[in-house]
Amino acid sequence: MILARRVARAPGIGLVIYLTLAYRVLPALWRHYEHLPATSTMPTVTSTSDGFLFGRHQDLAFEQEVSRSARERHHVRFWRTPLRTDGDRSVWIGSAAFDRSAGLSHTTGQVTHHIAADVDAERDTVMRDLGNAGWLTPRNDVTGVGPTLDGRNGGGDRYYTDGDLAVGVLAPCGLGGQTAHELASPAPVVIKSQFWQWLRPALG
Repeated sequence: MILARRVARAPGIGLVIYLTLAYRVLPALWRHYEHLPATSTMPTVTSTSDGFLFGRHQDLAFEQEVSRSARERHHVRFWRTPLRTDGDRSVWIGSAAFDRSAGLSHTTGQVTHHIAADVDAERDTVMRDLGNAGWLTPRNDVTGVGPTLDGRNGGGDRYYTDGDLAVGVLAPCGLGGQTAHELASPAPVVIKSQFWQWLRPALG
């Protein structure tokens, strides 16, 4: 009887352990803002035009066409924040996505662009292009929304992400050509990132 009761309780105990690890312990280990503490208070996701980031549309937006069709493009938006750092320089945050096709929004029915699910690929493209152009000096990652397997954007498109935000310091005007160097992340974050790189191909 005692053994039967213990066996019956085992799934419940396992669930409690899982929930504690997944939603309390591991996220606490993954949070890191050591290179730019001010980012700990910044928003980690953008919203729709009904309640956009900081209550306003982006301050800057850039598009890079992939072909002659406007259906496919790299699209990045930037917002200037009230934060100042690194010698009173402004802090900007951005949102990058690859528009893979045009169609109707899954939520409103309006004409829109549908995004590719791997939003990390666009984040990495932006940082790589800035680095290759010599306009990025130190760069590092900080915690964003956390690992997400089945997120949905404002138009209902699926996305997945390792949940990190890429942070870079732009080279001062006239000093382009510098080589960006990576600032180290804490060991738990490195382990999480390595696991995510292993998992990422299966999510597409």
